Amino acid sequence: MNSLSSSASSHLKWLNDLQAQLSGLGVAVLEHNYLLLLMGSFSLVVGNAHRRLRFDWDGREFFLNIQQCHCENQGTPQVWSHLKNTRISSPDSVEVFIERQCSEVFSA
Repeated sequence: MNSLSSSASSHLKWLNDLQAQLSGLGVAVLEHNYLLLLMGSFSLVVGNAHRRLRFDWDGREFFLNIQQCHCENQGTPQVWSHLKNTRISSPDSVEVFIERQCSEVFSA
């Protein structure tokens, strides 16, 4: 398997594992956009009917932007607010950071 295929497979396996973890919290992966050729950058939205988290990972700069949205009514537009920005030391660490952030927010 070449490195591109390996990277894509690894990312999708992590996404599947994340969904399994989130389902125990009553949360789902709602949106996902993976840009393998842009250093593995991705956007991910997880949440439920009332609360969502958006993670935007810049694989080139190792920078993670996190936003949140409280959805009172399904028919109203989503209004996102900034939660935090953080630099992550390695691409592997971003997955652990996201898992931890989801557990903290949706367990509360």
